[in-house]
Parts: sequence; structure tokens; C-alpha cells
Amino acid sequence: MLLNIFDSLILEICEFLWVNRDMRNIRMLSRFTKGLSDKYGYVRRLCITGDWPKLKVTNSVRRVDIINVSNPVLKVSFAKKVIFSACLFDDTPIILNEKVEELYITDSKSKKIFIDWGKIPNLKKLILLVNDIRLCGIEACKKLETVHIIIRNIGKVRRKGRRCLPICLSSLPNLSCILSNLPTRKNTEFTSTRMKSCIVP
Repeated sequence: MLLNIFDSLILEICEFLWVNRDMRNIRMLSRFTKGLSDKYGYVRRLCITGDWPKLKVTNSVRRVDIINVSNPVLKVSFAKKVIFSACLFDDTPIILNEKVEELYITDSKSKKIFIDWGKIPNLKKLILLVNDIRLCGIEACKKLETVHIIIRNIGKVRRKGRRCLPICLSSLPNLSCILSNLPTRKNTEFTSTRMKSCIVP
């Protein structure tokens, strides 16, 4: 009987579920699992296209998609995966939480994006398709495994001075994939033994 199973066992099972539908199914099993869902949360993925939803419990959320929002108020410190799509950022740095392991910023309308890299030391996957981004401080993200940095305005950026990938990326021990249209500095070698794909000019 489910009533005899401890909270921690049910919560451990839920750790392997990333889809809202699966979490709803667990919630509907009994009054006991409904009570657990109300207490610990059952939403795995949020898709935000306007106002921020009011959530009582956010520790269950694993992924947040933020689409076409101007100057999004960044209240996504509870998610491991954050996706910004077609958002407009001002000059204020994006500040996320150390829980974030995957960050996607695509089709941004901003001229340049600023991120406080020191706040996301556990970042493992970084996918950027942006007009321009400030990479100073990215050395704080020592756990990076996958890095895709495509800068649309590469010609404009280069005219202001030679723009290259940060040298610190070459010494990341877990790096397995890097893709960028930014060139590397002369004599740069990627030292990771896990490297599978390296596509840079």
C-alpha cells in the first residue's frame, strides 16, 4: 500500500521524472501522493511567455523556457535548465543560481548580453546564439562539458579589435564538445581527454 511508503522513497522516484505529465500521473495515484505533490511540488517544466507564474513550491522545477520576454525578471534560480528564446535583455548582467547546469540563449534581440558567470559554477552545457556576449569571467564555469558560442555580429565585433574564445576554455578538464565562430588565440590547444568534437576557425 502506498500509504506505508516513506516520503523520501516517492521523492527519490520522482527525481527521475522530467515531464509534467508523469508528475501529474504520480500525483493522481492516491491522496498520499497528492499530499506529497502539494508539499514538494510537481511541476517539472515551465514555459513563460509573459507574466511570471505564481508558484508556491518551485523546488520541483527542472527546466524553465522563457520566450519573447523583454527584460525578463530572473526568478529562475530553482531550475537546472534555463532557456531564453527571443528575449530582450538590458545592460544588467543576467544573474542565475548555482543550481543551473544548462543555459541556452537563442535568437536574442539584445545588442550585447552580460552574464554573471561567477554565479553559475556548476554550468555543464552552454548554448549561445546571440548578437554579442561578454565572456569575461567564464573561467568560473570549470565544469563545462559542451560549449556552443555563435555570435551573429562577428564582423562588427572584430572591427573593434580581435575577438577570440577565452583561453580558459582550452584547459577545461571535462570539455567534450566545442563549437564556435570565434577563433582561438594562436597556439591554443584543447587539453581535455574527453574531447569528441572541436569546431572552431
